[in-house]
Amino acid sequence: MTTYDDTLRLRVVPGVGSLRIRELTVGTAERFLNAVRDKTEPSAAKHAKTVLSQAMGLAARHAAVEHNPLRNVSPITTEKELARALTLDEVRKLRAGLRAYERAWHGTSQISWTSCSGRGCGSARRWQ
Repeated sequence: MTTYDDTLRLRVVPGVGSLRIRELTVGTAERFLNAVRDKTEPSAAKHAKTVLSQAMGLAARHAAVEHNPLRNVSPITTEKELARALTLDEVRKLRAGLRAYERAWHGTSQISWTSCSGRGCGSARRWQ
């Protein structure tokens, strides 16, 4: 509830809150959401679209507008970053961090993060 309230208060009302319900067209909503995406990030624009669509859906159900204009707005796309493998140095730092974490919470490290053989390769093994 807090996230929806924050989105409404911080993005939707400042962006289109001065418009009357019937003045929110597909084009106006599209420009608003593009501005949110450009100023912040695509996920913020997607959330603003959800909140605004819910509000306009309520308005449509109560016959304040004929239809929900957010249904015809273009999808908000995001660019996915390609996954990459860790470098050997990053793996060493990760293992050192895991050992330090284990020591901080459990005294001495009981997990071997350094070698891998046989079944379960790639995961932590308990020392025998």
